Amino acid sequence: MWVVLHSGSRGIGNQLAQAHIATAKRLAKEAMLSLEDPDLAWFVQGTPEFDAYVTDMLWARTTPWPTGPR
Repeated sequence: MWVVLHSGSRGIGNQLAQAHIATAKRLAKEAMLSLEDPDLAWFVQGTPEFDAYVTDMLWARTTPWPTGPR
């Protein structure tokens, strides 16, 4: 089963997601995984990286942030 938490495409949600994506890509490279696309890297449930991702995405989902131009 795949679970994706959408935290928004702008602002803090995007920044958090980009940081976690970079970590997943780094871990996949270190593990010498052969991925068709590096963007398909993932976290394994139960790892500190997975827990940090879920924590940050849930926080971003529940924290109101202004979006759009001011």
